Amino acid sequence: MNDIASETPDEVGGRFHTLGRADPLIARGARAGAALKGVLVLAAIVSVGSCGSVEPQEPTPGTDSASAGCEVRDATQQVADRFSALGEVVTTEWCAMDLAGGSSRVPGPSDIRMVGYFETTAEDMKAVLDAPDRTFEKAEPEDIPDALGASTSEKAEWLTSPEVNEEITAGLYTATFWFDRASNKILFDAVNPTGTEDEGAVVGG
Repeated sequence: MNDIASETPDEVGGRFHTLGRADPLIARGARAGAALKGVLVLAAIVSVGSCGSVEPQEPTPGTDSASAGCEVRDATQQVADRFSALGEVVTTEWCAMDLAGGSSRVPGPSDIRMVGYFETTAEDMKAVLDAPDRTFEKAEPEDIPDALGASTSEKAEWLTSPEVNEEITAGLYTATFWFDRASNKILFDAVNPTGTEDEGAVVGG
């Protein structure tokens, strides 16, 4: 705010003109006007600042914003423990994400989403795709974290099967599996997948 609001009548007169009989009123008016101007400027600044501010929002569990928590791993044991019925795990990339976002406000155990892919052998892929009583249809994977996108974005003809999904999960958790015969890759997206000898659904590092 301009310092003129704190000056005395004599100081105002010394800077601008010689004081006359009416000058005390003029000086008081000048001080009041300057003070009012300062208040209006401050109010304008506060108003502009508040218009531009946006309250931060927490990511919605289960949406792609959870990708931020996707730390890619290549350990094969955790994948083999859960999906070995689909074939040998030769190489893999996957991540485990807490769908509650690690929030302490959510009571009870968290739901863990395990998503990624593994490469199996051509023989094991053939066994999966050519098994009787299984139907397959073309389907593009959805909501794959960006951190895994480079590994799954190559040209592939992904197939999925409701029968395979039911066989592997045994009704204990939800999951979808996609298969590409050309690359022998199996893509998986599961929530709380249990190990073959586990009853828990903890995905560890």
